[in-house]
Amino acid sequence: MTDMNAAACRRLWASVLLTTLDDWNRAHVIARRRNGNPRRVDADARAWLRGSWGRTVANLAGIEPREDTVLALIRLPRAEFKNRTHAIGNRGDKEAA
Repeated sequence: MTDMNAAACRRLWASVLLTTLDDWNRAHVIARRRNGNPRRVDADARAWLRGSWGRTVANLAGIEPREDTVLALIRLPRAEFKNRTHAIGNRGDKEAA
């Protein structure tokens, strides 16, 4: 595989990871609004990160996400989450260029 193909594959899997984080953040915000108890979202995120799918996606993305960092990110208010993940996505595009 060429370096360009490898970089494209890493960006693809990083997008999968960011989309998953986006889903958890949305679920976390909804859970807080409805009953103020988003513990199930945290538990699902932990289980996925520790499981084979989470480890595989992170490995293919070329990153090792720290569980505490991921949980802090998905607990952010929606606008702040979007701002931070947009910055992450843009940084990846610049590195690949």
